[in-house]
Amino acid sequence: MKKEPKLSLDYAMYKMLQDSLDALPIGVTISDIEGKIIYTNTAEATMHGYAIEELIGKDARIFAPLQQWKRLKFEELYKIGAWKRESINIKKNGELFFVQLTSIAVKREKDVPIGIITVCEDITKQKKSEEMLKESDERYRSLFENAHDMIQSVAPDGHFIFVNPAWLKTMGYTWDELQKITILDILHPSCIPHCTQAFQKVMSGESLSNVEAIFVAKDGRLINVEGNVNARFIGGKVVASHGIFRDITEHKKSEEEIKKRVNELEEFYDMAVGRELRMKQLKEENEELNEELEKLKSSKNQ
Repeated sequence: MKKEPKLSLDYAMYKMLQDSLDALPIGVTISDIEGKIIYTNTAEATMHGYAIEELIGKDARIFAPLQQWKRLKFEELYKIGAWKRESINIKKNGELFFVQLTSIAVKREKDVPIGIITVCEDITKQKKSEEMLKESDERYRSLFENAHDMIQSVAPDGHFIFVNPAWLKTMGYTWDELQKITILDILHPSCIPHCTQAFQKVMSGESLSNVEAIFVAKDGRLINVEGNVNARFIGGKVVASHGIFRDITEHKKSEEEIKKRVNELEEFYDMAVGRELRMKQLKEENEELNEELEKLKSSKNQ
């Protein structure tokens, strides 16, 4: 059997490697030890708005804005191994975009430097998503920190996961103090049964509206609250309850005062009506007595 020349085998391996690199969806650039591009794949060229032919022989820093032109010495990079970093690259038209880069210095036998392989991935969409998420988190945190309502999250065992500043201010606790107690410790005994039942419903995945309770502040003050409670899920599993409550203590006091006033008015009305009925009855009785008296006078005169 005739052996193929080693050269053609090497070429076949090289061609297979080149075809594989060209098929990758991420950019790959190989530069010599002077930083000149000796190979780049289609994804890299397209990502930066170039044709492959435009890049061969150019300084690899063509992909970076001037202010980011920095090159590690070959030996420094070789010691690092794989140099991974996020950076900003520039397209042919001047447009900047976010990238994830990984560079590796390669040597051949006898410690002879060959060049540097750099893999480039466009992470602009990922970065924008991260920025949007960050902005969303910041907006939520701002609302959370500045909300006048009392916001709390409670673990299945009753311990507090977090509360907002309005909660701490209303209840008079510090966060350190709160970590030593449970939700049952701040509930008035009269509302523990229905609150326990409500908590169990939420931990089973239900959402409850207009839940009323009486919280007991650190100094013993009773605070009437009303709010909504729902479950917090992670991976389809309920991990905590999340509640937003309004302090309705003053509202309750006003409500009680109104009820008291209504009761007083009803009692007064009953008394007034009763008195009027009694006066009418006395008048009728008086008229009957006068009639009887006239009859007696008439019979006497006869």
